[in-house]
This record gives sequence, C-alpha cells and structure tokens, in this order.
Amino acid sequence: ADSRLAFSFEETGVTLVDYYYPECTTIGSTIFLRNLWDGFRYYLVKDNLNFPPEYQNSKIWPFGIESEWTFDNLLFTHRVLAVDEAIIFQLTTPADLPQGYQFKFDFNVAFALTNGDVRDIRFLTEPDRKWKNWQFSEDENLLIGGFFRTKSNPSPDADDFIVCCTVGGDFPMTYKVDKNVNVHALLSPILEPGKTYNFIITFGNSKSDAKKKNEVFIQKLQEKIAGQFDRYEKIRNSMPVLISPNNELNNYFSLLPMYHEALKISDYPGAIRAKTSNYWIWIWDGMTCNSSVAYWGDVEHIKNMLKF
Repeated sequence: ADSRLAFSFEETGVTLVDYYYPECTTIGSTIFLRNLWDGFRYYLVKDNLNFPPEYQNSKIWPFGIESEWTFDNLLFTHRVLAVDEAIIFQLTTPADLPQGYQFKFDFNVAFALTNGDVRDIRFLTEPDRKWKNWQFSEDENLLIGGFFRTKSNPSPDADDFIVCCTVGGDFPMTYKVDKNVNVHALLSPILEPGKTYNFIITFGNSKSDAKKKNEVFIQKLQEKIAGQFDRYEKIRNSMPVLISPNNELNNYFSLLPMYHEALKISDYPGAIRAKTSNYWIWIWDGMTCNSSVAYWGDVEHIKNMLKF
C-alpha cells in the first residue's frame, strides 16, 4: 500500500487494486478485481512461451516484495512495489544473460471492475461508472484506460475520466491484444545483461493527470524507489522492542510502525486509512490509537493528525 493506493498480490500476480480517487466512495474504491480471469501478471518470455515468476529468498515490505528467480540456471531479481501511488513491476537481469529473453506484462480486460460485483457485498454496484476501452499510444509508449460517468458522458469516446489508469515502461513497449480472450499484453525488447526493466502503472483524476504521472515517474524512477526504501529504513531503525515470552507478539509490535506508515495519506498529512482496504478515513479511528506513534518517535504525525 502507498497513500491512496492499495493492492493485493499473490503468486500469480496482482489480484485486486483499490485507488481512493477524490470522487469515489468507499464502495467505489476498488477499480480492479480478479474473478474468473487473472489480474496484472508478468513473465519471462523465451521462444514465444511465457514463464511465470518464481519466488526465492523473498523480502516483504508493507509496500511490496522482492524475490530471486532462477530460470535456465540464470538468477534474476524481480520486485512488485507500491511507490508514490504507482504499481511497479521490476525485473533485473543477470550479468551473464544470453540473447533471447523478453519481459512481458498482461491482464484480461474483465479485471476492470465495472460496475461492481453484486455477488460480494464488499464490491457493490456503482451504476454510473463504466470502463472506457483500453487504447495503446505508440507515440507516448502508454496503454490507457479508465472509468467515466455514463450520465454526464454517455459516449465511450469521451476523454472525461473520473479515474484514469496508464501502463508505461522505461523501454519501448510492443502492444498485443488477443481478442478471443480479451487479454492485453505489453512486451519489452530483447533483454540485455545486467539491466533493470520496469512496467509502471499510474492513476489520475483525468487522462492528462495519469499520463503526466507516468512520464514524471519514468524520469525520476530510481529517485522515487530509493526514497521509498529510505523512508521505511528510517522507520525500521526506530521500531520499538517489546520483550515478552511470546515471540510472535514481539515481532508484531516491531512491525506495527511499518504497517502504520503504509496507511498514511501523502496529500493530506495527518490523515490515515483505518485499514488497508474497504475502509477509508474515519477521524475518530485516526485519533483514538495514533498517540501510540510516539513509541517510535513519530510525533510529527500526532501534530499533523490534530491539525487535520
């Protein structure tokens, strides 16, 4: 999680995305949800075959995961991260990588939650929301989609999004769509040894907003990722130590500051999500327990919370 963004991740990829855009209700915050079809996935491609990632020696943070991936006796490193309200799929190749490998990202069009899921009370229908068909801009190196309001813009050709999603890369992407099963795919060039490749998903309140975020993110990618790790390293160095006979309880207390940090809303200092998903900001919940952040020295949050 990071600020307005939270997503669920498992071995097959991202299965749910919540983005609390300004116009949404708590119900409308879920914009991607896996049902029958998988969500955002990534692969290594060799000889036109897809090979899903493996997870070895994994490191897990509240904002993502990093793992090693052994394929063809070659050691890759891959990450899935939430940074600055964006989702990053990152692959680093080994120095001895031979020719013939590519990095691929794909998803089924049904992953976009339009309008809701009437079978699940967590995702009730929001009747005035419809997904605009995905479009790929070769000039901008972006795949673009999003929700628009059917009452104010009955035409699906309108560019007036209530929330827009862009998928970009820090390399020239090749776009393919399998119309038989509605799978959209983005493919890297042939991978080079000792390099890092990133697919980046950004969200915005308009098409121009989401596109600009993706452009800026690619320009400042390493700076943003390094800043996120530095932010949590400072928290890790100040984590409280509980000494009790219960090791699980001790570990829980040491991890609390990191989880708490992931709930903060960056554009409203002092605001904090009451939980990671299906629940937005509640002032009372944000005040009753947050004085405890003084245990790890985060008194700045207490000041911001009272001001908010």
